[in-house]
Amino acid sequence: MSIEKNKDVEVKTETVEDAKSIASEMAKEFASEMAKVLNEQKEIEVKSVPSSIVKTSSEVNTSVKSLDFTGKLTAYKTTELEQAYDDGMWYKATQLNDAEAKAYCVENGIFTKAMSEGTSTAGGYTVPNQLVARVIDLSSTYGVARANSEIWPASSDTLWVPKANADTEASFIGENAEKSASDPSFSQVEVLIKKLVVLTKISDELIEDSVINMIDYVVRNMAKAIAKKEDTTVFLGDGTATYGSITGIIPAITAVSGNASIVNPITDGWANLVLADFNNVLGALADYAYEGGEPKWYCSNSFYHQVMNKIKAAAGGNYVTSLEGGFRKEFLGYEVVTSAVFPATDAADPSELENYCLFGRMDMVGAFAQRHDARVKTTQEGDAFIYNQLWIRMEERFGYTVHDQGTATEAGSMILLQEKTA
Repeated sequence: MSIEKNKDVEVKTETVEDAKSIASEMAKEFASEMAKVLNEQKEIEVKSVPSSIVKTSSEVNTSVKSLDFTGKLTAYKTTELEQAYDDGMWYKATQLNDAEAKAYCVENGIFTKAMSEGTSTAGGYTVPNQLVARVIDLSSTYGVARANSEIWPASSDTLWVPKANADTEASFIGENAEKSASDPSFSQVEVLIKKLVVLTKISDELIEDSVINMIDYVVRNMAKAIAKKEDTTVFLGDGTATYGSITGIIPAITAVSGNASIVNPITDGWANLVLADFNNVLGALADYAYEGGEPKWYCSNSFYHQVMNKIKAAAGGNYVTSLEGGFRKEFLGYEVVTSAVFPATDAADPSELENYCLFGRMDMVGAFAQRHDARVKTTQEGDAFIYNQLWIRMEERFGYTVHDQGTATEAGSMILLQEKTA
């Protein structure tokens, strides 16, 4: 009996081992078949992807924005890095003929594929509106004339600006009496738009650096150059070609013999100016210049600190704490705007009458017109090649006409404090 039982056990053991072997083989075959199915499915899925959305490695790289930069930006805020990158890529595409930048601009709709394959016209590339706006807006922070004037948009090289000569009047009338007409009268002021050329130089090293740093530098330097030339033209323009044939505020005022818009001090010289001299300036300004806006002082930073602040410090009511805290940039209740176009020292040119400062309304004394189109050109030839630089030229168009400089009998909306004798 024991032998029979052992045989049964052996038979059963062999049966179990065979079953395990068979199961293992089946599992392997199943796994192999499943792998084949999965591979075939993946191939089908890959083949089903539309070719239009499959990008090459070079195409993918054009859509990656490197928003890295070094130092502190001036023309762009840290929240505007993407716009800075787009502007920089437009610049590299159009001015440096960079292939990657062109592909980026086409892909992101900055310009069309046809434009990327062509060359610039004889007039250069048209600057994108947002880039022009950034240069012009930034020039307002550097300059004085644009920031304080009313800007008139111009669509051509001549702009006619309306000027009110007389206001509408109110009057009492009797019962059933005829009403008299009292319409305001207007004249027109002609503003001729002039082309202002700005030249900026940039090193090859900066071009190869961050796109954002490059465009920030270009915009900042263009804006500074525009602001400086606009200020000297609007305040000091003498009508010659140097100033685009534009006559500025001070020459326009002084050109009128015995102009009521000119106030002379009691005694010449910065050190001799007193409070009464400045009160005379405030009193001379036309009454309408105090309406609808605030007049401002315009002078050099040196004049403000050496003359105006000296008068303020000498006034009663000052304590050590108030002097240590400094003064607000105001004088006699009105804001002081400083500019380098005014004399930085007393008697800078002894041969001419010194113009100390102005007081009044920039938005009233003249018309400032701006054409919102600009073009840029670049070159690496000539001296630019020698010094390993890229020279950038931007053409901006603006005009200015003084129309309220005053007469011999009536002061205008801007008063000039000028010394009596040279």
